[in-house]
Amino acid sequence: DQYSKDPDKKAYIMVGKRSSDPKMREVWNLLPEETKQAARDQFDGDRLMIRTELFEPVFGYRKASITDLWAKSPLERSRFNQFMVKVLELTFGKIFGDKLIMRLRQGEAGWQELLRGVKDILVVKTGFTLIGNIISNTALLWASGVPLVDIAKNKTAAWKGVLRYQKEHTEVFKLQSMLAAQPMSQAEESKTRARIAELENSLANNPVKELVDAGLFQTIVEDINIADDPFSYKSKLFKKTERLTANIPQGIKTAASTLTMSQDTPAYKFLHQSTQVSDFAARYTQYKYYTERGKNPLSKEEAMKRIVANFVNYDVPTGKGLQYLNDMGLVMFSKYYIRIQRPIIRLAQENPLRMLTLLLGQGLFDFAAPTDSSLLSNGLHSRLQNPFSVVSGSFDEIATINGLLHGTGIK
Repeated sequence: DQYSKDPDKKAYIMVGKRSSDPKMREVWNLLPEETKQAARDQFDGDRLMIRTELFEPVFGYRKASITDLWAKSPLERSRFNQFMVKVLELTFGKIFGDKLIMRLRQGEAGWQELLRGVKDILVVKTGFTLIGNIISNTALLWASGVPLVDIAKNKTAAWKGVLRYQKEHTEVFKLQSMLAAQPMSQAEESKTRARIAELENSLANNPVKELVDAGLFQTIVEDINIADDPFSYKSKLFKKTERLTANIPQGIKTAASTLTMSQDTPAYKFLHQSTQVSDFAARYTQYKYYTERGKNPLSKEEAMKRIVANFVNYDVPTGKGLQYLNDMGLVMFSKYYIRIQRPIIRLAQENPLRMLTLLLGQGLFDFAAPTDSSLLSNGLHSRLQNPFSVVSGSFDEIATINGLLHGTGIK
């Protein structure tokens, strides 16, 4: 029990039935009964003690909004809160009147939707993130001691393995759904079950299974989502566009979709999947090196811990305030920048000669590497952005459009 051993009890907050904070009481009420019982067994009562800095990563949070400024009564607002409310009411109050808060929420949501599309372009559709990520991960692996031959061999094995794993896992799910949803003849059922058994055996023997099961196959992309939300502004816009373009020939629509690399095109799917798989391939390569190297090999558990520490985990959320700045485009891609600092420092401590060689090589050939994001070469100010210029300059960065403009001499 870390809480009972920790002398700094003030570093913890109580999620519980009798908490003085209504938010903590709400979180407790939302916990599954099994979790509540485990907490009761551990902390003697309807409560769960958790370190303050771990609360948001564990329980999540409602995203911040500009309309939160009106959440408290005027007497409870801070001076900054009062100032911002006054500015917004004086600036937009005459325009929107009683609908000011609703219009601000709508404008904020629309802007964030637009920013997600821009980030989708910058992360996936340019193709440069994929290339840069492959080169950067190769540099990180080499700096950590992995031979270049092993990098090429194990990255290839991981790439093939994870693609096969995804394909076979999807097929197993479909076949199991068919068995549960529709009646079959005895022969058909026997054939389906035999195929499932064959696929499950293949999955069990897949070299990447261990890392996938451990949760190391994560998304690399920040703040973009390819899942369809029927209630988003994007979906509403698409539906409206479909109605307005109903009479346009399908060939023209397909050409426009291909040119803008929409998410249902083969080019987009390839780039998105490859960008995601490339990071996993690097994790797999380092895992193989740590567990199979001739000198001081690590146990599987220790190797897993090292990999988690050496690579950026994009699935863990950032703080509420920083996430809002990312959502509004005032700060861009902060997860990688913040979380790559520790691996850079660790590699410099463990392999100083290789890190020095890497820096010299970058100076000569200017290739992508984790050290590009070091605090020493790029200070915190490098994350600040003018969101309007980012939006205005993103559309022609799409690989297909960029290639067309260069090919025609326009750009």
